[in-house]
Amino acid sequence: MHGTQFASDDSSNDYNGLINGNVSGQILLPVASGSHSNRNASTTNISANLPSRASPTNNNDDVFVKHHRSVVQQDGIEPAQVQAVSNPIYVNLDIKVEDADQTAVESACGSSSSDESSIFVPFSFRALSRKRKLLLVSLCLGELCSNVMLSIMAPFFPSEAESKGVSSTVSGWIFGVLPLAQVIFSPIVGAMMKPAGVKFLFLSGAFLGGCATILFGALDHMPSRDGGLMFIIYCFAIRITTAWGFASYTTAAFVIIAQEFGDNVSQVFGIAETFCGIGAVLGPAVGGVLYGWGGFGLPFFVLGGIYLLTVPLSWPLIPSDAESHHGQVSNFTLLRVPGILMMCWTVIVLGTGWSIFEPVLEPRLGSYNLSPQLIGLVFLLTAASYALSAPLFGWITERIDDLNPLILASLAGCTACLAMLGPSPLFTNNAPDSATGSLALIIVSLALLGLFNSMGIVPSYEYMLDAAEEAGLPDDVSVHGAIGGLWGSAYAFGEFVGPLLAAFWLTFLRLAGPPPQALASL
Repeated sequence: MHGTQFASDDSSNDYNGLINGNVSGQILLPVASGSHSNRNASTTNISANLPSRASPTNNNDDVFVKHHRSVVQQDGIEPAQVQAVSNPIYVNLDIKVEDADQTAVESACGSSSSDESSIFVPFSFRALSRKRKLLLVSLCLGELCSNVMLSIMAPFFPSEAESKGVSSTVSGWIFGVLPLAQVIFSPIVGAMMKPAGVKFLFLSGAFLGGCATILFGALDHMPSRDGGLMFIIYCFAIRITTAWGFASYTTAAFVIIAQEFGDNVSQVFGIAETFCGIGAVLGPAVGGVLYGWGGFGLPFFVLGGIYLLTVPLSWPLIPSDAESHHGQVSNFTLLRVPGILMMCWTVIVLGTGWSIFEPVLEPRLGSYNLSPQLIGLVFLLTAASYALSAPLFGWITERIDDLNPLILASLAGCTACLAMLGPSPLFTNNAPDSATGSLALIIVSLALLGLFNSMGIVPSYEYMLDAAEEAGLPDDVSVHGAIGGLWGSAYAFGEFVGPLLAAFWLTFLRLAGPPPQALASL
């Protein structure tokens, strides 16, 4: 029998079990094949308990063992009851079963193990176990809260800091120190993933981030003497502590997604990124509302408390750390892999493009006589389109083999959107009176920028995992943690550098118009 296919429970390849009858799955007789035009199913006789040397069968018949529990009867064959397996491996045995021995089967299985990666398992929330459903909900809740907390103080902190005698420059650094600290902390946390454990870093990160956020809400009770020096010191200290908590939580979440949803990394990552975008959208609005209700402390108390709730919710859901027999993989080892290095740079560029217009967009929109409420809505366009499109690109990523065209399209699209936002002379026909561009062009470019940013960000983590696997690195917690740390560091670096580049272009280069226009004119 040629082209016979079996399935085994895992990569341990129990070939003897295949021969002696421990076959699990669904047996379909026969399986159509384009290369076999003539079939004679009537001579086929197979059962779920194969003998050590199977009976001769027609050479044109195939047996396919499928990952479902079922009883099948076809062409008069008696049904065979078989059991499902959790992680099937499909192997092609291009040999005659009647002449097979264990050595031949081992040889055929070994030559076919590389086909495992070609198996596509579509993501279905309904098909998840109850535990994994709750785990995914917990991850999304944590991502939502962490991103709300990143932007919650934007509407009121500058004025509060000014009342303490803090300059606008120092206030800006208080905002920026968190992503800067994440640049440093994320790779460190990734290197700690194996010795400290995924579960510990995830839970401790959520606990530390929640407590630090609540503590930040009490800073308005500090005295404002000495030019607000103590207020500034505590702001920096607590923001840096919050950055460590966020870095631990986020990096551990990357590892959990890779381990628990390994067949659908990009789609689950896209779902998580949706809640990141929702958090970025809701952050300023939630902060403004809670500040109006209860003053400076209430936004931090509420969001910090919700973030702390993810600790008891996630505690029983996160599996214990599996024992790894491989050594710790360093960040330098990963960066020597071309695909990982290239993707880190791509994530930096996308993070920069996301944040580069923030310091200059508000004055630009003010020239159109928009109210503060409308300006706030325009700012939300990018995050909203990012949140809406992230699941779509996760779905697309799971269904294509080559991610390079998607990444290149993302970079090209972001470049075009920034040129539109400038606007580039290509979009204004070099007309002097249209140097600032139309409001409609700004709105369209911001909405498309979120979409194209999502197109590149969502597949980036799986791209790095695939590059590490192709480089021969082990598929374990040390690699997943190190890659998650590099990804978080790269994205935080882009978010930190973006506003600095904008300020540099405007202040030092003295180019007319916002940075996108300056970039387009170079």
